[in-house]
Amino acid sequence: QQAQLRILDREQDAQRLRFVRRAGAVAGLAKRAGEGVPQVIVEDYSPLADGQARLTVFHAIEGAPAVNIIANGSTIISNLAYPGTVGDNDGVYTLDVPAGAYTVTVNTTDGAVLLDLGELTLDAGMSYFAVASGTVEVPGVAITSTAVPAQ
Repeated sequence: QQAQLRILDREQDAQRLRFVRRAGAVAGLAKRAGEGVPQVIVEDYSPLADGQARLTVFHAIEGAPAVNIIANGSTIISNLAYPGTVGDNDGVYTLDVPAGAYTVTVNTTDGAVLLDLGELTLDAGMSYFAVASGTVEVPGVAITSTAVPAQ
């Protein structure tokens, strides 16, 4: 199904998830494995190589299975799970990717499409924070970005 995609300002509520970006930290207030405690995510704002963008993904859909993030047909993140549900998986993954346009889907680990994000453009020198939130039946994605210094 097509995801609800929102580009966020610095502060924005997103259903059960609320996050505030302050000095490189994001506090996700989604219930963490039924505990109801905040999930604090420290973002990486270290310099990026020329032509690179940084992507941090947070899986905050309680009850959803672990997922793979597929970009242009290739898996770029695998087995990302809701915090505390799979071993020591904290629901967060960060990677640097070449800047450019990507056709992105979020698939369950058995290949079923959970979210279809369509085409996203990641600009060089930017750090993107993407949060999958909502429910399995009505998933959504929120994305915010911040400039990162070059190397």
